[in-house]
Amino acid sequence: MIGPDGEFHERDTYTCAHCQKITILAPKQLPHGGCRTCGGNICSRCVTIGTCAPWERQMDEAEARQVFRKSVGLL
Repeated sequence: MIGPDGEFHERDTYTCAHCQKITILAPKQLPHGGCRTCGGNICSRCVTIGTCAPWERQMDEAEARQVFRKSVGLL
């Protein structure tokens, strides 16, 4: 991260396994939560949702919908 005076600050981050949000951690802070189903680190918003919806599965489902729509002539 670049500070207001142009100095470089290195920070720990993680990417939410469910929504792909990148979260910057405070020094010595741990991720907000872990999904008990998929085991990924998840952000506080996804912790409150309470269901497991890994990004890869969401993309597979979107691709399957696209293939279906194409097969029935909706695209």
